[in-house]
Amino acid sequence: MSLVENLFERALTALGESVRAMPRTSGDGLYQRQVTTGTTVIAMRFGLKVPETELNPEGKEDAMITLPAVVIASDGRTSAGHHIVEEEAKKMRMIDSTLVLGGAGLASALDRMGKIYSLSVAHYDDMADTPDQKLSLRGKVTMLQNMMRQVPFLPIYFLLAGYEGQDNEDKGRCRIFEFYPGGYIHDVGDCGGTGSGYSAIEALLAVEAGRDYTLKELYQRLARLFHMAFRFDSGSGGTCHAYIMSSLGPQEVSFHVS
Repeated sequence: MSLVENLFERALTALGESVRAMPRTSGDGLYQRQVTTGTTVIAMRFGLKVPETELNPEGKEDAMITLPAVVIASDGRTSAGHHIVEEEAKKMRMIDSTLVLGGAGLASALDRMGKIYSLSVAHYDDMADTPDQKLSLRGKVTMLQNMMRQVPFLPIYFLLAGYEGQDNEDKGRCRIFEFYPGGYIHDVGDCGGTGSGYSAIEALLAVEAGRDYTLKELYQRLARLFHMAFRFDSGSGGTCHAYIMSSLGPQEVSFHVS
């Protein structure tokens, strides 16, 4: 085991021990201290409509091209019990240029797990001698699954959205995965989410997913979705953040919902 791998192993162990040592509620067995009680994190696949001239300067000015894309977005409110802790929190982390991790649950554990995962992916890719030896999207998913199996009692639920940039049979595909404590994984297809606010907009998200949008149209749909989540879930609110991934590269945006 290399020095870097040993550090990763120790970091995961320390994270697990810190969570295990936290007091639990009597009866239901749920972690109570510093638990994020409400959040909304969603992701959906869609077709990104862009002018043909963005890809080909000699293309027609009024022609549009549709690219496979995926967006992952979250609200910015974190809370502890009935108290609002922050309104502009970032509940997502860009792992690399094709992958973003979001989640709901214990805020500190989400942050530390995200950092360890990001460093692990970067370390693996740095060790690759050629581009085709770098991790594929599926390989990155498996890495996170194995990490979660090492800390099965961690009270967090991850949502992973990515674009396959590697030259393989999945090149150009966008995929969304849900992760549950213990490493259980679910490929959700066109859309998915986590957090208490997601349950209020799950059906609406399914209607919006899989369609073609310009960036302006996409922002309008996201604002509508989060408006509904904020209306029915008191734990969700604040500034919203979103990452969009496609062959054009990652794009980040923040917006407020009235």
